[in-house]
Amino acid sequence: MREYAKVNRIVSEFMNLFDDYEINRYQMDLCIAADKQSTSVIKFDGKKADLPQSFIDLLDDLNAKRQPEIEYYYEDLLGIRNDTFNTEILAAVIDYVTFDVTDMGFKIYIERVYR
Repeated sequence: MREYAKVNRIVSEFMNLFDDYEINRYQMDLCIAADKQSTSVIKFDGKKADLPQSFIDLLDDLNAKRQPEIEYYYEDLLGIRNDTFNTEILAAVIDYVTFDVTDMGFKIYIERVYR
């Protein structure tokens, strides 16, 4: 699967998460790796007051160890699930996540090394 398609899946999953939490205002900035010496970077900057702890917990769960072997099955796995935010599958294809949630909004920074 091309890197573009993988990054697109990650962005799509986050958009589903934001919809689940009724987050309708956010900006996204992304850079897709062009070769195996590059890193894809996705940034979200959103506005939503009083996000619940469950939102923070889901973001924290994304810092699990990346599992490259799952990438081959990623689309099949996503195809059999409903439109819920699946942190296990998403964490398996992400290398690094940092986030900051305040009373007024959030910032999420995601890295995925091209492999």
